[in-house]
Amino acid sequence: MQITITRSGGFVWWPQKLGPVDTEALPQETANKVGELIAKINFFNLPPDIAGPAGPSVFDYSTTVTDGAGRHTVHFNDNSPEDYLSQMNELIQLLVSSGAEFGPPEPPKA
Repeated sequence: MQITITRSGGFVWWPQKLGPVDTEALPQETANKVGELIAKINFFNLPPDIAGPAGPSVFDYSTTVTDGAGRHTVHFNDNSPEDYLSQMNELIQLLVSSGAEFGPPEPPKA
């Protein structure tokens, strides 16, 4: 499974990217937790947009999970409904705790 999260907004609005993180490259225990969380939140059946109202200093996120032939992207932000927001933040924290970091996105290929 591969997971990529892009983040923009906040005070500077600069886009950042976490991933792609390949769960096969993670420690087995972490990979299992990520897989369990994806299943628990029923990620592939979430609506594509669960973002709440935009606002100043609100972060916007786009999370894409690819697993085999399945690929799904969910957009959310800091104002998303709390149940979605907590689940998506849990996913981010799992990836960050495994060593993944938000950094600048790759420049577009010419």
